[in-house]
Amino acid sequence: MARTTSIISLLEEIEYNGETAQNIFVKYKLVEELTGNVRFFDLYTVKENDRWDLISNRVYGTDKLWWVIAMFNKIHDPFQELHTEDTLKIIKPIHLQEILIALRRAIRAK
Repeated sequence: MARTTSIISLLEEIEYNGETAQNIFVKYKLVEELTGNVRFFDLYTVKENDRWDLISNRVYGTDKLWWVIAMFNKIHDPFQELHTEDTLKIIKPIHLQEILIALRRAIRAK
């Protein structure tokens, strides 16, 4: 299982009103090769009463990686309600660590 990574550790630090904060408005563009290449993801059909954290726990064994699922599916509002029978792309656990590392590198390159 991949080591759990917090979204906070991936966000750029900024100065805001004299305080250090994380820029939660940074948008990450995933390489089209990842989102278009079925080797990197599985499809998940949303079940009744599913939430982002529950899907994350079911797939990755932790509720803390819900944001990866939302980001990979280009969901910008984490409060967006999931609808039964919707289909989500879920990064295969075997590729999760390498994708988190690539995201971290992309952020550092900014």
